[in-house]
Amino acid sequence: MSFEVLNWTSHLIALIFVFLLCLPTFWMVKILRKFETHKKIDSAQVERIRLLGNPKCEAAPGDIEKLVKWFNEATFIQKREYENPRAGQEGIAFELKSGERIYLVFRDGDFDVTRHSSNQSVTYWARQQELSDFLEKGTAQACS
Repeated sequence: MSFEVLNWTSHLIALIFVFLLCLPTFWMVKILRKFETHKKIDSAQVERIRLLGNPKCEAAPGDIEKLVKWFNEATFIQKREYENPRAGQEGIAFELKSGERIYLVFRDGDFDVTRHSSNQSVTYWARQQELSDFLEKGTAQACS
């Protein structure tokens, strides 16, 4: 084998190696999304959104789009070791067609998110200004 063929072969192998190590952004994002704590939801997957507290009611169809948009814009801050004791009693409950339930409860200017799926539960702290303001006002104003 000539030196020139060996040289080109080594360059080709190095290029393939670099490509495999530096996956395109699209693929990297797609892989990392599976491991995110704050996973975005699709409004088509939302069965209903319940506004909890006193009184309890369901969100209007126009509010569903707005609440899902705000939820998807929320910034993950950190995981919590325990579930907020008010989850499921006040705040907002997203019920997805997959059976997953997501509870949002106002807490100190931000909010706690508790996700219940069939096999696990995770609670974390998140921040999104409009959603925090909505939760702080409570469901009484939204249900009237």
